[in-house]
Amino acid sequence: MRSKGWFYLTLAAYVALVLAVMLIRVNGVSSDESGSSDVDYAVGVVMLFATVGPALVGEMAMRRLLPAVRLRKERRNILRRIRRAEQAHKRAQHYLDRMARATERWDSSAARLTARERLNGR
Repeated sequence: MRSKGWFYLTLAAYVALVLAVMLIRVNGVSSDESGSSDVDYAVGVVMLFATVGPALVGEMAMRRLLPAVRLRKERRNILRRIRRAEQAHKRAQHYLDRMARATERWDSSAARLTARERLNGR
């Protein structure tokens, strides 16, 4: 899969947004004044991973499912092509059957006319 510049730019913007939200939450919702700021930053890191984690899991799942999605599309296209080929085959078979019936009618009609001419010609 090719990576594009827009992907990295969007990813950088997303990371910056998540970090900004984390910093605002850590600075805005501090624990007690006597508490350590380490706890606040630990909460911020947990919030960061709670935000980014589902996105990473979703991306991993999408990468694992991508081959299956491609195969499903290919299968659908192949089945569609098979249906079209079967329909074309059926139309051709009906045409050949009609032509065979018409040929039989023409041959039987020609045989009757030939027999009638032979009887009248004697």
